[in-house]
Amino acid sequence: MKTGETTLESKGATLYAQWWLPEGEPRAVVAIVHGYAEHSGRYAQTAADLVAKGYAVEALDLRGHGRSSGERVYVESYEDYLNDVDAFLERVRGQHPGKKLFLLGHSMGGGVVSSYIIDRKPVLDGVILSGAAMLARREEPPAGAAPTPPRSGPLPAETISRDPAVVAAYESDPLVYRGAPRTARAQPGRAPTWPCRRAWPASPTRYSSSTGLTTSWCRTGEACSSTRWRARQTRRSSCTTAFITKC
Repeated sequence: MKTGETTLESKGATLYAQWWLPEGEPRAVVAIVHGYAEHSGRYAQTAADLVAKGYAVEALDLRGHGRSSGERVYVESYEDYLNDVDAFLERVRGQHPGKKLFLLGHSMGGGVVSSYIIDRKPVLDGVILSGAAMLARREEPPAGAAPTPPRSGPLPAETISRDPAVVAAYESDPLVYRGAPRTARAQPGRAPTWPCRRAWPASPTRYSSSTGLTTSWCRTGEACSSTRWRARQTRRSSCTTAFITKC
């Protein structure tokens, strides 16, 4: 098995990427997008298993993760992750011209991949989702209900795997972010993507960088924060989001 690493530029970030290749001509390519707080190196065993079957494997560290640049697990816009996948796949295609390409996303990476294929409509031979961080529907909260607070601590390591050795490796990995999820308040004057058409409780709008979901609701005349995770094919008066926020 041959391995290598490189860096590539995405909009506003320098990304780390690595690969695992069979000795002969690969039968196809699997490109991996990792989950929240982790990095591409945690997929070395998955890569080795795929290489043994004749596949080439490429993986990146999303911005703010692993060896890539950026504030840890933080993005101003979920679009940043989609831009990262764009830059990554451009490099992968250049390295493996004419080969079938499959895109694999795990956990948050599964959510990123799902948003990416809806938004960017890339030409791929297949998509593989592993425990993708998505919600098909969540009911609207009653008027005046308090927003769901963001997680106050790191992801519980024991939920990563049933294998104690894998859990121990995760906890001791210096490239795994073990702090609380990062959030940011909406910036005053930010131009709305879709104007809100329904008044919700007058509370600050916040984004969760770990999931792309909102933790409170938009106000009349404000940018609809839920467009960070909207299904763009639904160009109607309501945006289909994880919280089904009406905009």
